[in-house]
Amino acid sequence: MNTDKIKALLLTVNLGSISAAAEEMNYTPSAISRSIQSLEKDLGVPLLMRYKSGAELSEAGKALLPDLKRVLQEEELLFEHATQLAEGYVGTIRLGICYPAFFPWISSAMVNFKKIHPKIQFDVSNGYSTYLMEQVEEHELDLCLISKRSDAEEWLHLVDDELVAILPSDHPLAKAKAVPISTYEDGTYLELNSDLDTDNARAFAAAGIRPKTVVRLSDSSPLYPMVEAGLGIGMENRINVQAQSGSFVIKPITPAQPVELGIAYSKDVLPVTKKFIDYLSESRQYLSKHI
Repeated sequence: MNTDKIKALLLTVNLGSISAAAEEMNYTPSAISRSIQSLEKDLGVPLLMRYKSGAELSEAGKALLPDLKRVLQEEELLFEHATQLAEGYVGTIRLGICYPAFFPWISSAMVNFKKIHPKIQFDVSNGYSTYLMEQVEEHELDLCLISKRSDAEEWLHLVDDELVAILPSDHPLAKAKAVPISTYEDGTYLELNSDLDTDNARAFAAAGIRPKTVVRLSDSSPLYPMVEAGLGIGMENRINVQAQSGSFVIKPITPAQPVELGIAYSKDVLPVTKKFIDYLSESRQYLSKHI
């Protein structure tokens, strides 16, 4: 299959119009349109819905999108193998990171890896674990540093973590050894990322708890000052709490809420990505000493 046809389709969808894709690929709009029509004929289904205002994938196109991306990745794999034989490792590694505490380690690893393979480039994004796992499954990312998800094809354990309670310093449980998870049913919970498949949400679901929230937050930046002010109580991964300071206390939760952190990636990652994952595996001792 001519992969230029797939590139034309995906670029049209990403840019929103055939004319924009034509300009990007240095083709005429009619050439892009014929290319997509040829691909639709090859596959026997309509792939693109065309409108005066632009274009978007058809239902069949959406269903075939992961396969089309996989074809392009296979082509990239072929050319990367050839390049490796000719001049060594080159390419772009796309990684997602859920926990800010990983950044010092991963940044150092990236610098040192580029010293060995100077032609390597990195694309870095962040998000919550399930979102990043989905990005790996859709071949939008090559690997992600997340809490473990059961659908990871390949998993490299990095460090054990746990969820902890974040309380105002004058909270009735501030001097307790641990905070019962049932405490979060009292209506003072500062909820992070409502309705998303986060570590907090999984812990509550496993305990059969539906927290009554006082504030819903889209990220953790305002969580700590809100707890400090006495607005409510929070729950976070311990790995995220270590860099925070203020008039609040951190307590373990009972029953304990362990969280395994590691690297998720697909079996069919490009060789340059596997090389980097192997490098991270060799340097992960840093995490046990600094996190």
